[in-house]
Amino acid sequence: RGGELELWDEVKRVAGEIILAEDLPEVERSVAESVSSRNPFSVEHRIRHASGEIRWVHDSGRAIHGSDNAPGYLDGVMLDITGRKNAEKARLAKELKRIEIEIGKCRGKLASDTFVANAPPAVVEQERQRLLDWNAQQIALSEQLAKLG
Repeated sequence: RGGELELWDEVKRVAGEIILAEDLPEVERSVAESVSSRNPFSVEHRIRHASGEIRWVHDSGRAIHGSDNAPGYLDGVMLDITGRKNAEKARLAKELKRIEIEIGKCRGKLASDTFVANAPPAVVEQERQRLLDWNAQQIALSEQLAKLG
């Protein structure tokens, strides 16, 4: 157990220097689970690059155990996925704009006394449901976008 604690202390020290504080608990959980289960870890998180820039990385690997069965070191790879994350942010922002337009259309119809008075009740209810659905999608996409930073 001593080797595992020493390895873990070193991983936490190095990780704490580059991994953003908000992402560190998930990285620590993933690596700790990997070390104890002897299964690989795989986690996406942000780091502070030597230039000071924030970058997204996909970090994967596993603990290599010695002849005494104690973990000796972590072997793995860290890939820069910033471009993919930026493309995802752009896609979500575009989709949010489209949803905002649809919400505006629904609100416009429902705010129209003429529409509400003349449309069949089922059509008015359908428009109300559409507004609820668009609002739910807007919330979900906004949360995804917020997670991307």
